[in-house]
Amino acid sequence: MATSKAPPGDSRRPTAGGVVPTAGFNPWNPDNRATDSLLGRLNQTRAGAHGHSTAPGLRPGSPAPHVRPKLYDAEVIREVRETLYRMMADLGPAKDENIQNEKTWYSEQVSEAIAGVLDKRKLKLPEEVIAKIKEDILEGILGFGPLQKLLEDSDVTEIMVNGPSKVFVEIAGKLYLSAVTFASEETLRQVIEKIVIPLNRRVDETCPMTDARLPDGSRVNIVIRPLSLSGSTVTIRKFQKIPLKLANLVTAGTLSKEMATFVEGCVRSKLNIVVSGETGSGKTTTLNALSSFLPHEARIITIEDSAELQLQQDHVVQLEARQANIEGRGEVTIRGLLRNAL
Repeated sequence: MATSKAPPGDSRRPTAGGVVPTAGFNPWNPDNRATDSLLGRLNQTRAGAHGHSTAPGLRPGSPAPHVRPKLYDAEVIREVRETLYRMMADLGPAKDENIQNEKTWYSEQVSEAIAGVLDKRKLKLPEEVIAKIKEDILEGILGFGPLQKLLEDSDVTEIMVNGPSKVFVEIAGKLYLSAVTFASEETLRQVIEKIVIPLNRRVDETCPMTDARLPDGSRVNIVIRPLSLSGSTVTIRKFQKIPLKLANLVTAGTLSKEMATFVEGCVRSKLNIVVSGETGSGKTTTLNALSSFLPHEARIITIEDSAELQLQQDHVVQLEARQANIEGRGEVTIRGLLRNAL
């Protein structure tokens, strides 16, 4: 998925899904203008009709925001979405033998659920709003909710969630506020649970922070209330699809050709090597590059708090530490894994 880039001098930020104004984003606004709500857009239009100044978030001379008839309200949309999220959380997996396409089956189930909720509440929503709700719910069932598009965007290297209303991304080493938001703190917590449960990890009030990983190996750090006062925070450092080799690091200027030759000799001579550095400095990348010099006939054991190394050899045993369960049992530390490996 391509990421739009803002032209030079443009005050808008490039994000997955398009360039959005820095002032804000309204997912129900098809023109993608920086307006806060339907009521806000109506007030802006009225002000324009009476000769008032340009509405906040719009450049001077900009056309008035598109305004639909008030068939719905933002609070109603939020209520419909949360009702559907709860319904879909109880929807079991597609186990029927006749179901060939899991995504199609879930899509049909979600469409029926949306139609049922709207009919019960006697509501009429625009087709683009219904499509957006359906897309959000399907991403929550089949992927990681609103984060799925960012995870699929190859330009995004890191995702930082600061509560349900602010999601930042790193693109080419720079941070941008994305257009992605969560419907509520509850929806964000559902995505967090989907990340940690398959790993036998937990995050709750008694254990409000944890490290985890996604199925593709991307590393995840999670902190929730009461430690995080602004709401649940999730940091995802995306997995490098193609492991870098030492030659790539030399080309990028990370180290000199002489240093590369030296460390290669150290690995082949079976010397002890310590790789250290601050967060995001490239420790894992360096280790992955160094591991390419390990002999393929050797038995290699990796011990990690959260597995993220990409070793290319065949004879590799990956060990990962484990948290204690809710009863305080079953914890396996890195120290214990190291003792077992020895």
